[in-house]
Amino acid sequence: MTMQVGMIGSNGIVLASDTLQWANPLADSVPSRARVSTWMNHTMSKIKISDDRKIAISCSGSLKEAYPLADAIIAGLSEDCRQYPEGRIQEITRTFVASQPRWRGVQCLILLSEPQPALYLLECLPDELTNKAQSPQCCAVPMYAFAGDALNGAIFWAMRYYRDLPPARRSICCLKRLAAQIVADAGALNSASVGGLELVYCDESGVHSLTSAENSSCLREAQEYSNNILDLIIGEYQNQI
Repeated sequence: MTMQVGMIGSNGIVLASDTLQWANPLADSVPSRARVSTWMNHTMSKIKISDDRKIAISCSGSLKEAYPLADAIIAGLSEDCRQYPEGRIQEITRTFVASQPRWRGVQCLILLSEPQPALYLLECLPDELTNKAQSPQCCAVPMYAFAGDALNGAIFWAMRYYRDLPPARRSICCLKRLAAQIVADAGALNSASVGGLELVYCDESGVHSLTSAENSSCLREAQEYSNNILDLIIGEYQNQI
């Protein structure tokens, strides 16, 4: 499970993800298949960025499939396909899925900086009855989109505040804080599966990454905002008990 959000701004696009991963250290062992081995968690980036820093892809679902699929999309999405990339992304995904022995399901938010900043949501989920991959679907995102734990209550922040912001105020600076709040509160609501924060954004100059220290600062700031809201709503009543 993960929490990822992409948001269209007035001067670019923001993409945010948590960094908590769960992994089975004995994924191919007989005890593992019997579900008796130990699961482990660690933190790691879930956003792939192309070497030319013109594409960023968040990975959710089965990361064992999502990471190499993101690499395949970056390698196969040539510049002449990026004006209308949906069909090419679906074609790359179908080819990749056909090479896999099994399919667990993947969601990706795909950020392109050229020919103008744009955001796309890719889904390729398994059929519930056959466990075979459904046909991949890729669509342009007009405002914002979520991947992973998309029913987490933290999506309220986008539903409540993004739509109320005038387009001129949807700057990268504002949306970085809003996206950080969504991921931070998603972790508070589902701490077993969501944790940490990674932010990237793009404008016409390409994709830019925040440093580890900047991500940590944004996460702490969002957590402090949540604590302040708690104090504003019920703090004085707590003191009266």
